[in-house]
Amino acid sequence: MRLSDYKNEAALELFADMMEPAGAILADDEVKEAFSAQPMDKAGIVRLLMKKHPSEVLEIIRLIDGGDPKTYTISFLQIPVKLMDLLSDPEVIMLFTPQGQNAESDASGSAMGNTEEDGK
Repeated sequence: MRLSDYKNEAALELFADMMEPAGAILADDEVKEAFSAQPMDKAGIVRLLMKKHPSEVLEIIRLIDGGDPKTYTISFLQIPVKLMDLLSDPEVIMLFTPQGQNAESDASGSAMGNTEEDGK
């Protein structure tokens, strides 16, 4: 399932539930650097996330899968496959890259920087 599959209240609930584990990952400078690298090394990011943030990764996967916190399980091989799937989701990339931008974007990240002056 992709983040874009969630709509309205379900999207809000998922966002609220993901704030803590995603925040812990986003606070990691090594993860920020990995997501900013061009070209992005997805296999390296998967390895980094599994090593440095295993509980957060499992929680995010569970939340996106809609699994029950008491009964959700995931197998050895499903973890990297699900992570690679997540890293193929443009909304996940936007969430984990600086200012939600990728290398192809020419937006400045500033509302003022993205508007043209009308000559007044």
